Amino acid sequence: MIDGKIFQNDILLGKWLELLDDLLLSFYTNFAGESEQILNEKEEFDDDLTKEHLNRLALLCDDNVWPAGAFKRICCKFSLNVFERFCLVISFVFKNDYNIRQSILSLQDSGYGVLFLDFCYEIFGFCFGGSYKQNIREEPLILSIFGIHPEQGQKTLSINKFVDAYIKGKEITDENIYFWSADEEVFELPIRESLKTYIVNLGKQKPKGKNILLLCGAKLSGKHTQIGLLAAQNSAKLLIVNFEFLNTFEKNELKTAAYGICLEAILNDAWLCFEGLKLKEDEEKLNFKYVINVISKYIEFFVVICEENLDLVSCAQGYVTTKFLMQPLLRKTSIDCWKYFFERANISFKDFEMLSRNFSFNIGQIALVAKQLGLLGVPNLREEQVLSVCRQAAGENFGTKAKRINKIFSWDDLIVNKECEDLLHWICDLVKFSSVVYDDLGFARKTAYGRSVSALFYGPPGTGKTMAAQVVANELGQDLYKVDLSQMISKYIGETEKNLNAVFDAAGRANVVLFFDEADSLFSKRTQVTNSNDKFANNETSFLLQKIEEYSGVAILATNLAVNFDSAFKRRIKVMVNFALPDANLRRKLWRSVFPQEVDVSEIDFEYLAEKFEISGSMIKASAVAATFLAVREGSKPLMKHIMQALKAEMNKNGNLILENDFNI
Repeated sequence: MIDGKIFQNDILLGKWLELLDDLLLSFYTNFAGESEQILNEKEEFDDDLTKEHLNRLALLCDDNVWPAGAFKRICCKFSLNVFERFCLVISFVFKNDYNIRQSILSLQDSGYGVLFLDFCYEIFGFCFGGSYKQNIREEPLILSIFGIHPEQGQKTLSINKFVDAYIKGKEITDENIYFWSADEEVFELPIRESLKTYIVNLGKQKPKGKNILLLCGAKLSGKHTQIGLLAAQNSAKLLIVNFEFLNTFEKNELKTAAYGICLEAILNDAWLCFEGLKLKEDEEKLNFKYVINVISKYIEFFVVICEENLDLVSCAQGYVTTKFLMQPLLRKTSIDCWKYFFERANISFKDFEMLSRNFSFNIGQIALVAKQLGLLGVPNLREEQVLSVCRQAAGENFGTKAKRINKIFSWDDLIVNKECEDLLHWICDLVKFSSVVYDDLGFARKTAYGRSVSALFYGPPGTGKTMAAQVVANELGQDLYKVDLSQMISKYIGETEKNLNAVFDAAGRANVVLFFDEADSLFSKRTQVTNSNDKFANNETSFLLQKIEEYSGVAILATNLAVNFDSAFKRRIKVMVNFALPDANLRRKLWRSVFPQEVDVSEIDFEYLAEKFEISGSMIKASAVAATFLAVREGSKPLMKHIMQALKAEMNKNGNLILENDFNI
């Protein structure tokens, strides 16, 4: 450790002054260009130690000549005293100047490669002749500037990495702690009025309180962009911190990180924003509470960005939380965004109204689609090329919970009774004329969930329910997604609701027709509550009914047995379509239409088949295909013997009653 007696030795005294001279020169030369006057006045010192020499060294901590720029801003923001300013300079130069660091280590003669606080006391006391009696304040944020940890016993100085970067005019680039940035064009995007009003009201708040802005919304919903633009509009940066990263720290490391984040936000006049926060595990809740306890002394306002709603009250005591949901874009805003990002990507396209109508994408998704289309390098894209990329983006929202179904059928392919067909057209009309009835004619003011179009397709297997769903989706120009209910239902409490939420949120952004096949597995007749399992089963059913009512698109439920649905459920379904087994007339049409024009069917007795066999449309199709295979194998056209053989096998497979005489023709 440094011994004060070394100053009695003229040789060592010369080294001290030489070192300080180097410190001062290094500081002014490299990081204080504004202080050329001082540099011009600086003279080479001779070997004689004079009072003037010591006075020059003292200029280092004189308010009147302290250089403008990063150092001065740090001193002002944290009200650093003279000794703290001195330590800021010496710790900075120690880290960034190899020669000076080696000189200091040599003078300390401690055997450790660190800068000791006692060493700084010795130099400071000598320079000022003991006239200043100051220390580094025992304030946690001040100590963190110098990397001092009193609890560790030995006091050393190590300038904080954020402070070091700030002095150098650099930003620490890290995927976990970073400043939001965007292209200049992004600043032309609109900011939601509700958010702007909130910030204005915060500025008027008297007395000033502590506030959290909780911004909830799906992935790519524009949360970062909105809050980043809002910060920029208020002359602030946005410092984003991934809390998942902070969760990996031990408690001591977490404390250091929390103070470092405070320093970075304060130094850069930045709004602090946490992302990746879930608050599901007790350990994460404790970590968040600990971080908030640290920053609450210095940060009065910060933002939390999340995909699901969070309860911050218990973890952020003393703060008032205001929640904002990133709602879907209004139609006009959506059209403007499609046009804006397509123009930026040099894509020539005109029907933005169609894209806005068919894909309820948020800003981030629209930007991503435009970027992907731009990479194709084709200025004049066909509509199908654009729709293909949009469908791909929409499908990514569903993950494995729903699958896009190719729509290969139209009205010409669907053979059902007139009542059934009329109801299917009615479903389409409910969508086509929705804007006129609800918006233009004012019914939106009279109904809470008026826009949802829910339909129940019920009837025996193979009667055309899936085909009808494709026809409806084709008529509406929307994609059809089949929901895998086996992946929806979970034995864990709350998981089924979470899965359904994800599906409906994704469907809402993509504006698709949802098709729940075999829905009776989830919508079976609700039971009397006799145990906890019954209770949760009923809750899941009620939750799905609620999501269907809230959904602004078309949701089709298909089941083989309508009796599985109770009266309360039926009341909440807008259209119920009965897909009965076809009568003889419809069966005749089905037999005739199932064979392509390329197949010679001159030997097939369609009248006999329609009258004798009461089977479903899917069984007719399966029998026709199998009979054609049998005929090709024999090198002939399909004959009645082939039809009989295939039909008998199909009826056996499905458990139908077989009368041998019907097959003996």
